[in-house]
Amino acid sequence: MMSLKLLLLSALAAAITSAAATPVRATTTLSAVPTPLHDIPTSLLKSYTGDSVQDVEQIRALLSLYPFAIDGKNFDVFDNIFTSDAVLNYTALSTELGVMRGVPQMKQSMTASVQNMNTLHQYGTQIIDVLSSTTAQAVTYTIANLFTISNPPQASYGYGQFQDHLVKRSGQWWIQTRVLVLNAPVIG
Repeated sequence: MMSLKLLLLSALAAAITSAAATPVRATTTLSAVPTPLHDIPTSLLKSYTGDSVQDVEQIRALLSLYPFAIDGKNFDVFDNIFTSDAVLNYTALSTELGVMRGVPQMKQSMTASVQNMNTLHQYGTQIIDVLSSTTAQAVTYTIANLFTISNPPQASYGYGQFQDHLVKRSGQWWIQTRVLVLNAPVIG
């Protein structure tokens, strides 16, 4: 019995070593239009081997600012998250928000959209793919909890993902394109 376990472990180790030695390159990248959920795992395969661990952590910290900016209604933080010419595509959620171009339009549109509610955004599963020393892409699952400021309050819940294209300029990562994709209908 013990030799069978040893044989299986050896075979598993050989398979892992073989798979790790075979480089796999992404065949597609994220764009300003949604990438189908089915295609995300193959479009986000590690292909850059530079100093990506530090880059991944910098990107993760950057992406984490967005829910705090929305929930705290501190939209000036967008100046530190998005490139000045960034595109924010919320057409999946609202035709009123639609596609926002540039940080000033993002600030104006997002301020108006949450002025009469409290929000709580949560991030879940996330993958960050550093493509080069200056480009990366990420997919982050998100849950949006929206509560009207009324008596009695009403609640809505949205389940989706952010598909981001990021660029590094002057040593800092920025979101250049963010697409919201809903994985389920908004509830409430």
